[in-house]
Amino acid sequence: MPGHPSRPRRGAGAAVRAILLFWLLIILLAAGIVFGLAAVRQSDRILAGVQSGSSALGGLQVDVAAALLQSNWQSHKIILATGEQSWTLSPSQVGVVLDADATVQEAYRRGRGTLTTDNALSTAQRLLATTGLVPLAVDPIQVEPIWHFDRDAAAETLRKLSGQLEILPQDAGVQVIDGRVTATPASVGQALDIAAMLATLEQQPWQTTLAHPSSSAALRFTLPIVQRPPAITDVSAVVNQVAPLLASPIRLQLYDAIRDEHTTWTVSPVDMGQWLSFQITNTQTNTATLNAPAREITWSVNETQVAEFVAARNATFGDERYVASAQATKALIEAFKSRQPEIRLEVSHGERVHVVKSGETLSSIAYDYGMPYPWLLKANPKISDTLFVGDKITIPSPDALLPLPAVENKRIKVSLKGQRVQAFENGQLKWDWKASTGIASSPTSPGVFQVQTHEQMAYAGVWNLYMPWFMGIYRPVPDQDFMNGFHGFPSRDQRQILWTSNLGHQVTYGCILVSTDNAKLLYDWAEAGVVVEITP
Repeated sequence: MPGHPSRPRRGAGAAVRAILLFWLLIILLAAGIVFGLAAVRQSDRILAGVQSGSSALGGLQVDVAAALLQSNWQSHKIILATGEQSWTLSPSQVGVVLDADATVQEAYRRGRGTLTTDNALSTAQRLLATTGLVPLAVDPIQVEPIWHFDRDAAAETLRKLSGQLEILPQDAGVQVIDGRVTATPASVGQALDIAAMLATLEQQPWQTTLAHPSSSAALRFTLPIVQRPPAITDVSAVVNQVAPLLASPIRLQLYDAIRDEHTTWTVSPVDMGQWLSFQITNTQTNTATLNAPAREITWSVNETQVAEFVAARNATFGDERYVASAQATKALIEAFKSRQPEIRLEVSHGERVHVVKSGETLSSIAYDYGMPYPWLLKANPKISDTLFVGDKITIPSPDALLPLPAVENKRIKVSLKGQRVQAFENGQLKWDWKASTGIASSPTSPGVFQVQTHEQMAYAGVWNLYMPWFMGIYRPVPDQDFMNGFHGFPSRDQRQILWTSNLGHQVTYGCILVSTDNAKLLYDWAEAGVVVEITP
């Protein structure tokens, strides 16, 4: 009988497809691994297994690894101690500076090695492990931290500690040494041996002591202290009388409200020693006895010497600035007698002379010096608007525009160009607002002025304007009562509000306009005496 044609087995076809699918998956997996390896190879990631000290860096990008290393390094604490005193510091404070970037670059290089060397297999394993596609265990690579010793930073820290540790030797006697009078019986002093401590810090193997987990506890160093013996043993009776005279320096805290600058004049004991006249006399009624001689001391302050000191310090300004001599002399003598450590005075400013240059007018000179034009006219009554090159113009002292004691921790700045108001408190920006200043025909004058008046609702009759939360800061004309200042959106009849859409553009008749809400904030915050600096 003729045979029937054979049919393919269904099972065989399924097996073929399964095999093909399996190899397809293998190919895709291989391709994924290849692409993953290439991506990791070309990236800035550190390969798996690389670490520096206790910090595992594998898989991290170099910038992240550097931040981690720096954070871990600075988390270590260094304790410098002597007796019952101790100071806990960071490594950088004692001059131990980690070069995190260089360490990470070394970790990056060490992890990759090179695929053309004997390390090729290890590097490939690290690449695979870093991709996360193939879970592989790799041998760790330890990269020692790269660090350097900043001797200057360490020395600065030790100098600060030295100031807390130093005890001067106390001579038993009345002697002025560098402006100091010893007022105690003889005693041994002490000082920090900075050079010895620097040597210890510089020789410390920091890559071992800070980089490994076993060194996570704070490192402790004992500060080397050296003794300083006294020169004189005992004249305690005189010491007890003289010691209070030159116990400590006096600091004159000077504030220049025009420039917003603080200056400190330190009157050292050496300086004060030049003011002081005193005489010690020994008297002994019975020379045959062994009783100690009686001692009497009188002293006085030479006012002329103090005034000369003030004059010499004023000369250091090098310009028209000065501290009022009579006021400073009196304050210094009182502080000296009462052993007051600090006094505060304001810097004054004298008149200046301007020599007219080509193209200048009285108005342009007033603008350049930050002085309202009528004030310049008053100071120069014989000068007309027609100026000649070489004419000398008197520039009044800007102090005339600051009649009140200046508030030092607050300041308002107005930018005519930027049409903005900024308020500062303790040197920090508090508010920054849009503002509007005077139009060209009635401009706001640049200069340094001062909050002088507060009115919840001021009225300007010349302009028929009601101005809420008004703060007057300067008189455009020196002998007239009206003032320019800050205010909120004005009105003609206290109903129709004006200029609400004009902030940021010149629109006023010389005042500084801010929103009514901001004007209220400024009104409540800026007391009389707050300085206002208006810049072109």
